[in-house]
Amino acid sequence: MLMDKMFIETFFVNVAPYSSPDCLPLFLARAQESCEWLENRGLKVKGRIPYYQDVIKRYDTIRGSYGPKMFEFLHAVSEMHHVVKCSEQLKEQQASAEFNKTLHAAMYGINFSHENDTPGKDQDRNYMFELGIASSYAAQTHCIDVSKRTDIIVNDLALAIECKRIQSPELLVRRLKDAIKQLKKHEAGEAANGVVYIDVTELLDVKHTVYIHDQTGVPPYLKPPPDEDEVVEQLYARIEADIADTIEDKMTQLKGYLTDEVSCVVLNFNFCGFETNMFREYAIVGRCSFILDNAKVDPIVARSVRATLGRQLE
Repeated sequence: MLMDKMFIETFFVNVAPYSSPDCLPLFLARAQESCEWLENRGLKVKGRIPYYQDVIKRYDTIRGSYGPKMFEFLHAVSEMHHVVKCSEQLKEQQASAEFNKTLHAAMYGINFSHENDTPGKDQDRNYMFELGIASSYAAQTHCIDVSKRTDIIVNDLALAIECKRIQSPELLVRRLKDAIKQLKKHEAGEAANGVVYIDVTELLDVKHTVYIHDQTGVPPYLKPPPDEDEVVEQLYARIEADIADTIEDKMTQLKGYLTDEVSCVVLNFNFCGFETNMFREYAIVGRCSFILDNAKVDPIVARSVRATLGRQLE
């Protein structure tokens, strides 16, 4: 079994409009700061980012409902979170042709991936996936460089990273092969190792599912509300049950194509959720990651990668 290599990373966004100080207006303020940073980088902020801001601002009008508007709101928070994370973690990156190209491409396109009904129409999220992985390393204070031909260079770990986002199961193996060919390990130093990240969110049946953790009903007895760790553990169990077989199948497909050029492959699944009880009201933005190690390569590399993926639960 490969599922013992599942990791989960979650971000809880307090959306209760009455709470303070960590509340929805604070998240909107961070979103606005992100927009200002993008404009300072030469982007015209239009299209989907202002749309997310508008949807989030209108949360008061749909609170307490579990219909299409709530679904849209939670996905808007998730999408805006990725923009905020990238701007906050990559703001120190020096301007370069490659970085500016990726940044510009990531910020436009259709509002939500579930609106995509045309192959190739959702390319902007390919670039956002790349920036998200770079942000995860930057958040761990690693020295990253997104100005090279390789998608991401992690200088202090001597890693060269290629990122692929898959929307068709037939392309999974081909994209891994492409990524391995595109790795320019020499850009990260003579002793560099290659890592490939593949986002398989769109291949899963639960790709647009919002995971709800609702404790607003009247219980038979009262006890303290769950903390974030308890909520994460419950999410983990539900997601594992939903996707374990599919992920196992994908990892088995890829295992035979690992070469000496790649130290490990990481499969990525993005999800969002909502937690509510008498005391808390949180949108949840998360990702699950699954590592496929190359047994022929130094295991220290995989350990460095694991450290950026979040928690590994029992």
